[in-house]
Amino acid sequence: MTHKIAYKLHPNPVRKEQGYYRAMIEPARTLNLEDIIAEMEFRHSSLTPADMVGLFRDFNHTVLKRLLEGDNINTGLIIFSLSLRGNFIDDKDKFDPKRHHLRVCVKPTRKFQRTVKSRARLTKKAGVTPRPQLSHYINQHGSDPNTVLTPTYTAKLKGHHLAFDQNDPRQGLFIVPVKGDGPLTTETIRVEHYSLATKSQLIFRVPNDLPPGAYMLELRAIFGVEDLRSGSYHQTLHVQ
Repeated sequence: MTHKIAYKLHPNPVRKEQGYYRAMIEPARTLNLEDIIAEMEFRHSSLTPADMVGLFRDFNHTVLKRLLEGDNINTGLIIFSLSLRGNFIDDKDKFDPKRHHLRVCVKPTRKFQRTVKSRARLTKKAGVTPRPQLSHYINQHGSDPNTVLTPTYTAKLKGHHLAFDQNDPRQGLFIVPVKGDGPLTTETIRVEHYSLATKSQLIFRVPNDLPPGAYMLELRAIFGVEDLRSGSYHQTLHVQ
């Protein structure tokens, strides 16, 4: 049985010169334990899903127990082991949590790797360059509609890839006048005050004395090392 595994090509942020792209596997889904058990269930009709969940939880508990007892575990798919990182001064030196740390090693077996490589079939998908995506705007001032920017009051933006460095003047949320639609200013204004700023949501205060007119919201953020990208909210907003 063959499988199609999708990948996309993206510019390498470390080596920006032409000819350096990196491939990123795009998972079809991310499965949890219940998903795996649901797929296994029809082949093991004598076991209920609850039986199988209990079995796997006991398996996980036993792997953890034996690992903490100093054993290596080889499940046939994965090898679990422990290693110590950090330098020791001499053969009398002892473990010091300030200089050394314990590391859990999880490694696929050679047989598992050979099986995956022999059965997998790769298919290329068109790459999409990530950039800020502004999907929802909410005016948080009383009854004002979500098509209005209300100076001095807060508003909320939802979307994806909204994180940025507030200390970098190139980045942030910008209020951009729409040409030909009557704003009394042509100056792009950078929002300075946020009560919440995450990768999926911004709550910001609309600047004071924003002149009446039509505006677009534009988010600018650095991706990778120094790649400044922007995304705009799809709807024009108005100051009344």
